Amino acid sequence: MLAGAVATAQTKTEPAARDLEPRPLAASEDPVNRKAAASTVDGLVLVVTIDGSSIRLDSATAGRIPRAAAERKRRSGDRVTAIGFAGGARISENSVADAVLNAEEGRGLVRLTKRQITLALAAPRALDTVEVSAPATNASARLDVREAYAPYASGCRGETPDPRFCPAPPRVETPR
Repeated sequence: MLAGAVATAQTKTEPAARDLEPRPLAASEDPVNRKAAASTVDGLVLVVTIDGSSIRLDSATAGRIPRAAAERKRRSGDRVTAIGFAGGARISENSVADAVLNAEEGRGLVRLTKRQITLALAAPRALDTVEVSAPATNASARLDVREAYAPYASGCRGETPDPRFCPAPPRVETPR
């Protein structure tokens, strides 16, 4: 009888686990997307090197950034300020602490001439230029950041390019 029970069990169809077919979910319906969208903004993250009175752009990356990082902060102490422009219009501004003073063991406070600073700017539309200033060392520069939007360039060739990703073409000034 035991052998018959084994044979019967082998002929029964066992329920099988299977994956469901993928069902697309609209981004607006996804709770994770809604939370991320509520706490972030389109922005541009800049990494600059300040060396004496010069400022060099190390990298510029477009992406979603935390709202808190994009908000302009007015605090005391030395600050580095960045102002973003698109087509000549001022779009956003932010400032971060300037690490111009460093505490070194055995030497105390030391004034740095070369340092690297990271800034986050809100960019509801693609920025083409950013003005960066560091008053602590009298440094300032006007930086071209259109290259940050290069990964999105294929979408900029259509009839109605998305202004969030497609910087305005460079302005050509005609002599008078």
